[in-house]
Amino acid sequence: MVTQIAVIGGIIAAIGFVAEPGGENEFSPFMLQQRGRSLLYVAGIPVCRSRWTCDRDRLADFLVTAGYWAPVEAADAHWIQMSSFRGRSSGSTALGKALRRYDWVGWSTAHPELARRLWPYVLKLLRGPPRDYAGVALVRPEDIAGALLRKVHNASDIAGLQRDLDLFDRLTSPVGEEGK
Repeated sequence: MVTQIAVIGGIIAAIGFVAEPGGENEFSPFMLQQRGRSLLYVAGIPVCRSRWTCDRDRLADFLVTAGYWAPVEAADAHWIQMSSFRGRSSGSTALGKALRRYDWVGWSTAHPELARRLWPYVLKLLRGPPRDYAGVALVRPEDIAGALLRKVHNASDIAGLQRDLDLFDRLTSPVGEEGK
């Protein structure tokens, strides 16, 4: 009996030694909400997951209030991973980094005419399927949107923004359909 307790205690101690907390966050371009959950990793394998908890997204709430975005019900609605962490390491997707790096509410307030063109385009990308990148590879919509946001965050005129949107359309259009 004492040996069994010692073995069980040793196993619990070993798990505690190799266990790492983690988590992940996602965004729904359809419901315009974010959700997150905690994970527990043992030896790099997630062995315990909490339930998802949904939360409001500050930027999405602003874009809905401003009339640039609207939530929709969709049978094919999906969630986009924004960030994850395990132990001391963490990472964000291209979109997650681009959205966190800049004050998009401030930018949109300062440039309403640009925001009126940018945000519906971004939402259309996020709700769409993976796109062909110059005929070479499929690219996830969230990666395209992240790259676009990094490119346009300094935009200050309609013509420049429209050139950037047109460039992204050309780069992600099926081969032979550029400019259609």
